[in-house]
Amino acid sequence: MIVAYINFRAGRRQQAVQRLEQVRASNSDLILARIPLAILYESEGRHEEARVLVSEILAVNPNYAANSASRLALLGSAPDEGRASLRRAGLA
Repeated sequence: MIVAYINFRAGRRQQAVQRLEQVRASNSDLILARIPLAILYESEGRHEEARVLVSEILAVNPNYAANSASRLALLGSAPDEGRASLRRAGLA
């Protein structure tokens, strides 16, 4: 997760996505990898992929909300932007 954050902050979004996808693949219940991926995908117009991630988040915790999730994104984006992206992807 830290390597993904470092890549993102250095402007290497694709490398950040690759690292987050690796974490996602190896940890089926890890919400923390899915939150920033959903935000990144939604912000890039990859709506369906973002919605899949939101479905995975809700499968682990059906009561999870965009408000809480946006604070955990770890990408350095403004929480309001992250929250809006998550809501567009289907997280209430």
